[in-house]
Amino acid sequence: MLYAALTFETCIAESLIRDRFVRRARRELPLAAVLIRAHARIATQPNEELLLLDLRDSGCLDIGAPTDAARARHFAAGQALARAVYIEHLDVDGVIYASRLTGDDCIAVFDRAIHKFSVLDACALKDHPQLPVLLEQSGIQLVDD
Repeated sequence: MLYAALTFETCIAESLIRDRFVRRARRELPLAAVLIRAHARIATQPNEELLLLDLRDSGCLDIGAPTDAARARHFAAGQALARAVYIEHLDVDGVIYASRLTGDDCIAVFDRAIHKFSVLDACALKDHPQLPVLLEQSGIQLVDD
């Protein structure tokens, strides 16, 4: 599964921060969590289109899926729905949903459609030029474990 978002901020919120600071006085992030990650900017290949199940807005209601599939803190309902779509709808490449953290669009792409993408650029997350700015704006400090 490939997870992607339109903005760097949403990528970080969805993959790194999530609910890490709930009920915490200090916003400290282990440096190791940054060091093991990379960032890639991707795009679909020319003449490739993705067929995504839309879970934004009334998407869950429209297909009779529980709203937890797209908006829950825990992944179980979303993973169950994705597994069913993957098995039963071979033409579907993945899902598009709104981040519950930022509201921005995110996609989860099944392995069978990864070939439809190309990497435009990539770097270790620690080297991304926006990371220090985002951490400072969010009041997050990196700490050694």
